[in-house]
Amino acid sequence: GGGIQDEAHDNAIRSSKSPDGMRDLLDRRGERLSDWQRKRVEAVLAGESKPMTKLDDMLSGVSAKPKELTAETGYRDFDYLLYALVVVWLCQHVKMVTATSLNKLMFYVDFLHYKCESVSLTGSKYRRVQHGPVPAEYGDLQNRLELDGFIRIKEIRHGNGHTGLRFRVGPDADQIDREFSSRELKILETVARALKGMTPSEIRKLSHKERAWKDTEDRALIVYDKAMDLSLSAVD
Repeated sequence: GGGIQDEAHDNAIRSSKSPDGMRDLLDRRGERLSDWQRKRVEAVLAGESKPMTKLDDMLSGVSAKPKELTAETGYRDFDYLLYALVVVWLCQHVKMVTATSLNKLMFYVDFLHYKCESVSLTGSKYRRVQHGPVPAEYGDLQNRLELDGFIRIKEIRHGNGHTGLRFRVGPDADQIDREFSSRELKILETVARALKGMTPSEIRKLSHKERAWKDTEDRALIVYDKAMDLSLSAVD
């Protein structure tokens, strides 16, 4: 709004531009970062020039990568690039993608794929929270997608005065080295056709009617077996 930061704020901004200042901040407040975020900062401070966010071995320390194929992963190993490609596709084909709607859209894509193919699409785990199902590590994944340049995230103000996040295609989205099969694309199109005319609030309310959400305890992981009762019809 045109205001000038106070002295404390100004000092914090200047300190953030200094490697020594950032190391001190990381030591004092680093517990507020996710494991992946902290590793990213530590690597930059160490002077590593090679891009890290697109390396497979970076996932070894990120809890978003499941260690085994179970009912919570849809019996598929987590595929980050495929997850990123789905997010980009949704940003291209759904008019308004917010944090709330993206999490639900990803849930419907993965669970519909399981309903049709007996395995999930991305291998992501989903957790039951108050506002509906969400990827278990959506915070880490969101940060990584933005840092990789696959998505852009912008803060917006809704008509009710509340603020939120809007997701759009990022500058490096075309660098994702992955393509959809015809079957995967058909499932994506089915989800988009069923939900793209709904508001984020309406998608959230729909997800609350799903057995996968209703029959799972709060904060617990949702098993993919419940996808067989998904409200979206199976794809022929």
